Amino acid sequence: PVGQTFPGENEAAMEIEGMVMNYISLKFLLSAMTGAIVGLIMVLCGVKIGAVWGLLAFMLNFIPNVGSMIAMILPLPFILLDEEMINNPGLQTMALIGPAAVQGYVGNALEPGLFGASLNLTEISVLLSLVLFSYIWGLYGAVLSVPILGAAKIILHHIPHPLAKTVLASIRQQEQLDLDKDSEVEKFTEAKHELNAYTDALFAPSQEDMDAARAEEEGSAPA
Repeated sequence: PVGQTFPGENEAAMEIEGMVMNYISLKFLLSAMTGAIVGLIMVLCGVKIGAVWGLLAFMLNFIPNVGSMIAMILPLPFILLDEEMINNPGLQTMALIGPAAVQGYVGNALEPGLFGASLNLTEISVLLSLVLFSYIWGLYGAVLSVPILGAAKIILHHIPHPLAKTVLASIRQQEQLDLDKDSEVEKFTEAKHELNAYTDALFAPSQEDMDAARAEEEGSAPA
């Protein structure tokens, strides 16, 4: 269907698609917040093209860990070698420490915590998946590590096997959150079936309409 990545109405596939959309939205908001704060600090400290460094921080934040390091390294020549910055060591120190503190907090504390709460994953599992998939697939694995872990958690949740439940317990934050979601999905599915049954009954042709259509077809048929 239009707007869906996976065909059909498989419950696990639909849940994975919703999780990926939620991850992309949350990652975009966190990257925008990081870029805005870094750009504001750079501009207030008088760093040349401070707004550009904020924009780069926003774009590079989509690359976990490595992107933040690159965003911190790129403006160093403009901070350490600029005569105006050298003559004002207070602003120079703030321009060095401020963006680094923001990038470090967002990348190592805020993002794992928010993604863990939003996707119902433990913070340690998010960090370990980043290390694992970065080692396997490099930069691509780093970018896709959290969605892959979230999809694995959803699939394990829908597999009625003791081993799957054991692995799920090691990466899931709270079991009750998944149970509450299952209850909401069940209620939504029941309401959807009731709505479909009502619309089918509402717009179904009556016997008179069917007889009239049949009579019209017979009358228009060639002799």
